[in-house]
Amino acid sequence: MIAEVIVDIDTQALDQVYDYKVSKEDELNLKVGMRVLVNFNARNVIAFVMSLKEDSTYDKLKTITKVIDIVPILNQEQLDLVKFIKINYYTSYQKAINLVLGNINKINVKQYLRVLDKENLSLNLKEVLKRESNLYKKEYDKYKKDIVEAINKGIIKLEITTNINKLKEEISYIYLNDENLKSKKSKELLNYIKNSNKAVTKEEILALGYKVDNIKYLESRNLIKVIKKDIFNDIDTIKLNNIELTPTIEQKEAINRVKLNHYKTYLLHGITGSGKTLVYINLIKEVLKKDKEVIVLVPEISLTPQLAAVFKNAFKDDVAIFHSKLTKNERLSEYLKIKNKLVKIVLGPRSAIFMPFTNLGLIIVDEEQEDSYVSENSPSYDARVIALKRAEFYNIPLILGTATPRVISYFKALNKEYELLSLTKRPTKQTLPKVSLVDMREELKNKNISTISYKLEDEIRKTLEKKEQVILFYNKRGYASSVMCRDCGYIIKCPHCDMPLTYHKNRQSLVCHLCGYQMRNVVICPKCHSKRIRYVGLGTEKIVGDVVRLFKDARIYRVDSDSIGSDYNLFYDKIKNKEVDIVIGTQLIAKGLDFNDVTLVGVINADLGFFYPRYDANENNFALLEQVSGRAGRHKEGQVIIQTYNTNNFVLNAVINHDYKMFYDEEIKQRRLLDNPPFKKILKIILSDSNINLVKSEALKLACKLEKASFNIIGPSEAVYFKVNNVYYYEIYLKYVKINLELLTSILNTSQVYLKIMYL
Repeated sequence: MIAEVIVDIDTQALDQVYDYKVSKEDELNLKVGMRVLVNFNARNVIAFVMSLKEDSTYDKLKTITKVIDIVPILNQEQLDLVKFIKINYYTSYQKAINLVLGNINKINVKQYLRVLDKENLSLNLKEVLKRESNLYKKEYDKYKKDIVEAINKGIIKLEITTNINKLKEEISYIYLNDENLKSKKSKELLNYIKNSNKAVTKEEILALGYKVDNIKYLESRNLIKVIKKDIFNDIDTIKLNNIELTPTIEQKEAINRVKLNHYKTYLLHGITGSGKTLVYINLIKEVLKKDKEVIVLVPEISLTPQLAAVFKNAFKDDVAIFHSKLTKNERLSEYLKIKNKLVKIVLGPRSAIFMPFTNLGLIIVDEEQEDSYVSENSPSYDARVIALKRAEFYNIPLILGTATPRVISYFKALNKEYELLSLTKRPTKQTLPKVSLVDMREELKNKNISTISYKLEDEIRKTLEKKEQVILFYNKRGYASSVMCRDCGYIIKCPHCDMPLTYHKNRQSLVCHLCGYQMRNVVICPKCHSKRIRYVGLGTEKIVGDVVRLFKDARIYRVDSDSIGSDYNLFYDKIKNKEVDIVIGTQLIAKGLDFNDVTLVGVINADLGFFYPRYDANENNFALLEQVSGRAGRHKEGQVIIQTYNTNNFVLNAVINHDYKMFYDEEIKQRRLLDNPPFKKILKIILSDSNINLVKSEALKLACKLEKASFNIIGPSEAVYFKVNNVYYYEIYLKYVKINLELLTSILNTSQVYLKIMYL
């Protein structure tokens, strides 16, 4: 037998399948998806078995040194995903494997054999598996066939754990048999366990005044049975009151239209506050009745605490939370809960799509319009696409939920590729907030140079008088976008990125928001030594200053990545508990959050989002403005004031009317004229290198090769962020209906610089 393996070395030159012989003794145990040890370039390295075959076209093959796993670490679905990611996202096998496994293969885990049915163990295993939980030892290798057979029959369960996680073990006992006991204490304890009708923990027994000897005596008489269970770290979530789980007629209709045992994509389009989460919860309950598993994706870590609280409230301990801001121990703990089948629901951003469930019944992607579902790192995968692949594999529904669908998704729904589910009303009967525009050109004419218009100032004052809360939205952190000398025009830039440094007043520093470089604020121009320094542009810090001057007695709180770090629970609790009056923040406060007393939202500069050089800038800005508008008036009458320099913009007029269809109809016309998605697809090729001349030269060569191969290209051109951390970036765009990925990959492989592709 021959094994085709991928060596666990991330080098492009070695990114291929290698053939190795399988010894006769390993033939029975080796399965596709297992890790093995192979001799590669005169050293032992770990490799993954991708397939097994009878013959090889190569002579003088080496034999696999050792089979590492008892059961495959990669199942068939995961292997299919690895191949899909490698082909579609121009990456290596090794990177794709790490992604699919959540890098768990890089952690020194221990394998345990948990005995579930001692009576049906084979004689061999009865000899070696003396306890309920047995750490897998080298001497067990000769019993691998028996072990695998017992695992498949459910007699043994394979679990993994690690010293890093420092798991605790919960010991509890259940009633087995009766006996006429002489000891009063033993009798009482046996009756207590018997009448509990459930497992009773050791701590509970000791707290009642019994001794360890009392427990051991009952155990020795085979009157009670011990159950040992690993206790994993629990993730802190915010506390919520019990929520009403009775769906409205509209929600019931959406729930009933989802066929749970059938592969289909549903676009759940519901206005803000329409109760999409309630639809999710009711569908998940039906899935759990079938003993199946659920993945729920959210776009932002900031949305995780509130949704986690809702899910913990509904499903108790059956939920794992997985995201990048958890500690290493917490991430591993949540992963092991899933791997060891201790939970049936996982909630988290992008990377949660790869969690190792093997009996999926439903996948939900909340706020499906968000860009954060696309990884900026290589491989630049789209979690929504991976969700589609997993749903198709398990023949289950995928639900894309949003108040502001991507134009591509809505187009597919109108053309019956997706099924459209609509929620047009709020369950609370609360109407959507009234939205009005303020023309900032008129403010300037009236001598108002503040970031806050007269109308917004007046409405903030009225809101505070009613003891209600205000959210002011501006999607840039810092105090000023750049620092400039008024005499010579010199702008202070990052030495590594050639981008203006942002002034942070609170810490008196200049910061690069691309690479993180920091320096002390300058008061003298480094070029002409003038003291006439000017701060240009604005950020959330500057807005805080303006608001403080206007509302001296208000409790003001800034929410951006500088001010709150990773403590998302803290900012949510502060607002929820009414410890603040005015919240000033970036997109961290724009989506998904539900506060009873926020009745006014102010958007400081709605035009900011229109200047991004992307075909979907209108779509992104509409979504952001509609989402932040939805924070107002969820439980009381609310209003939104949007400040702009362009009151005739069709996007803003659609936001005023909360009319997605109005926006879509105009946007789809523009896209059709320009052949932009959904009419054609766009793929971006990013070339990067520390040598500016090399990357420019390679970009020109690559563009020439692609053009000769009849690809429809745009570019090459310098990237928007041309220099980041001393690395230079060029971009080439491909527009297509269908694409030959094999041909594209062969052309990309000729480049001498680092490449990454992204689907737009």
